[in-house]
Amino acid sequence: MLTSAAIIRLGDSLIKTREYLLATQRQDGTWTGRVTSDPRITAFYMITHRSLGRSADDRTREMELYLSSKQLGCGSWQAWPGGEPDVDVTATCVLALEIADTERGLLARKLGQVWLSRQPLPVGDSFWQGFLAVNGYVDWADLPYLTTRLITNPKWMALFASGVDANLGMQ
Repeated sequence: MLTSAAIIRLGDSLIKTREYLLATQRQDGTWTGRVTSDPRITAFYMITHRSLGRSADDRTREMELYLSSKQLGCGSWQAWPGGEPDVDVTATCVLALEIADTERGLLARKLGQVWLSRQPLPVGDSFWQGFLAVNGYVDWADLPYLTTRLITNPKWMALFASGVDANLGMQ
């Protein structure tokens, strides 16, 4: 439980963050600076692309090459530059490369699968369980509950496009 002092500090931090962002925003509404992300952004795009029923194209083939370039020698991917191999990031990249269309993408998927097979099974959180159900790897009936993160997705995402919303009363 947060104390009154902690809530005040949190509020002050949020105000300072907002002020900093507004002060550093450029005239055109953007910001400058170094942006780093892990490969999940690319992987989630590829998974969404596939979930929408779209075929591989030049853009997704380029993304496969990007993912393979970010793969570590052991077959895993990391959550940040210089970080340790990460099971969640690797699993996301392997799922994204499930229908890889390039040799490098297929090899990266295979190396990722080998690395994952040597790791202890992680405890699946509600997001991952729902994500696996959305993509057909787990039956919806086997989920103990649904995370609200799944039902707050935009209507165009596969969860709603597949008719699951009617079955769960989430229209």
